[in-house]
Amino acid sequence: MACNDFVVYLNSAKTMIRVRVPLSVKEIRIFDVSGKLIRAIATPSAHTDNEIKISLKGIKSGIYFLQLGTETKKFLVTR
Repeated sequence: MACNDFVVYLNSAKTMIRVRVPLSVKEIRIFDVSGKLIRAIATPSAHTDNEIKISLKGIKSGIYFLQLGTETKKFLVTR
């Protein structure tokens, strides 16, 4: 699935990130650098805009990857 609308705002974050995704997206996944699934986030079925806010609570500092279908974006968590 090509997701041309998949955009991560603030590629370095402390408490949350904002992700713009196509309205048809049902789930966003976060992986660490070793490929371990850290969190799967179901998008609200009734979201009317295409921006999702994701809390980074419980996620340690480091490099992570957001996956949406076959597309992946890197981001950094700093504390």
